[in-house]
Amino acid sequence: MSPLNRPDPSPGTVTHFCSAASLMEWLPAFGAGGAEHRFRVLPPSLDAAATARRVLCDGPDGTIVFHSAHETLKRDARAAELVGATGVPVFGPSPRAARLGRDKVLLRRALSEARIRTTPGAGSGGDTHVVKLRGGTQGQGTRLVHGLPELSADEYAERFVVGDEYSVNTFVSAAGRTVTLPPVWKGVTQFDLLPPYRRRRVCAPGRLPAGLDATLRAIAVRAALAVGGTGFSETEFVVPADGRPMVLEVNPRISGTLRISAMAAQAPLLDLFTDAVFTDAATSADLDAVRAAVEEPYDGAPIHDPGRGVFATSRITVAGDTEHDAAARLDSLLGRSPTDTRSRVA
Repeated sequence: MSPLNRPDPSPGTVTHFCSAASLMEWLPAFGAGGAEHRFRVLPPSLDAAATARRVLCDGPDGTIVFHSAHETLKRDARAAELVGATGVPVFGPSPRAARLGRDKVLLRRALSEARIRTTPGAGSGGDTHVVKLRGGTQGQGTRLVHGLPELSADEYAERFVVGDEYSVNTFVSAAGRTVTLPPVWKGVTQFDLLPPYRRRRVCAPGRLPAGLDATLRAIAVRAALAVGGTGFSETEFVVPADGRPMVLEVNPRISGTLRISAMAAQAPLLDLFTDAVFTDAATSADLDAVRAAVEEPYDGAPIHDPGRGVFATSRITVAGDTEHDAAARLDSLLGRSPTDTRSRVA
């Protein structure tokens, strides 16, 4: 039996408040069941109290979901507390997740306490280090240093590890049920520190050895729970030649890899916010890739075409029956021949 009831969970209303307006261009396509999903934009400029007031005015007749941006984690955590105190069912970043999601030093400490392997810190061997901002995102302020780096109070350093990068998106329900989506391959770590969101990314059936797939998913669930995540979280990995994964970061929010993994899994993700989507026996679920999806950076006009399996915002994501088919369709949309390697990362 499938761990999820498809495609018709019990009816209900879920109002999604998105701090990143770009989510509105693709997220609504992933609610396929009986729940009614409504979407609203939350201006990042609102404080927590004003956010809670707006949410309570606009969506009190069902479940409330905050989809935070990196910059709004703290605000949304407080707003979710205020909304929840009124008795309205709410999903939002927990105070712990908001704190750890905005401070990589505290995050790494929490992962270590949970006995989750992370990349080694500075001074742990090796002569090449990556310096990152404690509160940065998308590669902000990242630099490569040979030897022991000098750090400001806003920075920390970790050893540069050569290996393949992956992301696993997880979901934690109100009842503590967990779901993993198929891992996304993001290319090989690069000395020029080109961030993964600017590379070609792939999510496809059978792309990972079964043992590595299962290991990444299991660690991602542990990591999401360790940071106090509810709703969607992303765990980022590097897997060196010895095959032992190391966690790079945990993002307790919707991240850029959720769309590609959702397109590969073809699952009604938004209905996860209603626990009725789970079968009675299910406490967790691993959603496999049933299609292949490929994406690259994109600067053209937005595309919203779920019927053809194409979405484009700051990235263009294309689904196909096989990885080769998806890649060929993406090349065609970008006006490239299949042999043209521009914008690709091996």
